[in-house]
Amino acid sequence: MEALLYSTASLELDALPALTARYYRGRPALYTQARVYAAPQGLHVGLWVFQRQPQPLAHACFAVAGAAGLVCAQITPSAAGLHELPLSAAPFPGDENGMPPEETRFFAGEDEQGWYWGGSLLVPAAVLARAGAQCQPGNVLCCAVYVWQAGMAGASCALGANSTPLQPALLTPFLVSGS
Repeated sequence: MEALLYSTASLELDALPALTARYYRGRPALYTQARVYAAPQGLHVGLWVFQRQPQPLAHACFAVAGAAGLVCAQITPSAAGLHELPLSAAPFPGDENGMPPEETRFFAGEDEQGWYWGGSLLVPAAVLARAGAQCQPGNVLCCAVYVWQAGMAGASCALGANSTPLQPALLTPFLVSGS
């Protein structure tokens, strides 16, 4: 089982291991990654989409499944939102009805991997708790990174059917570890 680091100190997201989208449907495939760590206040999430010119309908999402629901931390080139979804197969969330996340920061630039856009945000522990997920050491969180835009979808886990790509049973388990 993979590990998700827990820390009471603030960490640099760039220094953490990346969870990357590897399964795609449609083209062009967008290299996308999430870097995440758990803290007492919740999950600190960074999402990077490697695309020079962001498409208007491009979205990236870090999903966490708990015993009672699914939480999607979603980012577009200009907006961010937290979505609480039922614990069943679901379509990708739209831009509407998302709660504004805490500690949101947008970024864009270029590095050795190419041009990118993305952002970082906090998924509060209270939102995770409503979904039945706990980000304390010793707990297991089932997670995935998703990316989608017109004609393309990608994920770090297998994608569900066209109408319901978010399937909690397909997410990867991570053991929250650290002190």
